[in-house]
Amino acid sequence: MTTPKLVHQHLIVSATILRLPQDILGLKEWYVQLVKKIKMKLVSPEDLLNGSENPLVYDCKVFGNKGFTISGVIETSHIVIHTWDFGDHHTLQLDVYSCAEIKPEVIFEHLSVFEPTEIFFKFLDRENGLREVAVRQYTLEVNQELVS
Repeated sequence: MTTPKLVHQHLIVSATILRLPQDILGLKEWYVQLVKKIKMKLVSPEDLLNGSENPLVYDCKVFGNKGFTISGVIETSHIVIHTWDFGDHHTLQLDVYSCAEIKPEVIFEHLSVFEPTEIFFKFLDRENGLREVAVRQYTLEVNQELVS
């Protein structure tokens, strides 16, 4: 059996969304499905040093910072999502870092449940000095990337 080549890719996403997750359990299920869609695997809680839940979930109720946070350890690194409810608009931030290949278009398609109006992202090659593979806006209507 050959060992897969490690690629150290990092996708950072900032999206304005119309549909904010209403409950943490629904968002957690969305997160678990994302991990499966990008062919990653959550580390089992038994394998974590402190034996805590994976992913961890938090419902922040602090005024001006209201939203959800989910952070999980995958076998090849981590995935973190934050949402904010600013009343007149909502924001979603997503951070996916992996030693396995990341396909941003799969992640963007999975974000569609939140009805994003804008998706900006940076795609970094952490294997080669944090070289930017892409700094772009993802256009949902025509499913194409635009160099910004």
